[in-house]
Amino acid sequence: PLAPRALLSTATALEPAFARELAARWRCPVIDVYSTTETGPIAGSVPDGGGLRILSDDLYVEVVDARGLPVPLGTRGEVTVTGGRNPYVPLLRYRTGDTARLVAPPAGSPDPRPRLVDLEGRRALSFRGTGGVQVPAVDVGRLLRLHAAFVTHEFVQQADDACVVTLRPVPGVPIDLPRLSLWLGRLFGPDVPVTVRLDPTLGDGRPGGKVTPYRCEPRV
Repeated sequence: PLAPRALLSTATALEPAFARELAARWRCPVIDVYSTTETGPIAGSVPDGGGLRILSDDLYVEVVDARGLPVPLGTRGEVTVTGGRNPYVPLLRYRTGDTARLVAPPAGSPDPRPRLVDLEGRRALSFRGTGGVQVPAVDVGRLLRLHAAFVTHEFVQQADDACVVTLRPVPGVPIDLPRLSLWLGRLFGPDVPVTVRLDPTLGDGRPGGKVTPYRCEPRV
């Protein structure tokens, strides 16, 4: 009985063939949205099929080379973003890790801004669960945010498959470690031990206080 006005796809790549299948099934537009956690929505697909249109005037999108210098229109490089909506996290050529080409809009388009085409996201990271099941990092992050309040975190799966998650808690906000460990154990299964620990100094002494949130060591 559902009759959606439109379908939005984000967080993962949307294959064109699947987009056409969705549009035929639900009889509505399918909009592919490119976004990041740090910036929110950056660009979205448009009916004319001319790539992804930059959505917000407060984001300045560039494509740069390995040295961080802008490349000519039509040249593939890394997508960077300046600006954003969060006044506490100003972004200056924030390197997303994703690659694309910036091209001129189609002739006659009312929007003069360049568009992103041939977008390829950074390789998705997955962890090893019980029985070889792949556990996406996005599922781990969603569970952590649901059951804990923290400033930053570091999740490492070691070569023996054991997992260690370190959280820098929000001062004054307790974290139920047994409950969080229980949910992580359910996510990874009984054969993958998960250890949760708190470190109020996590990130101290590192540039900008930044830590690598997810890391998976290869099996030996």
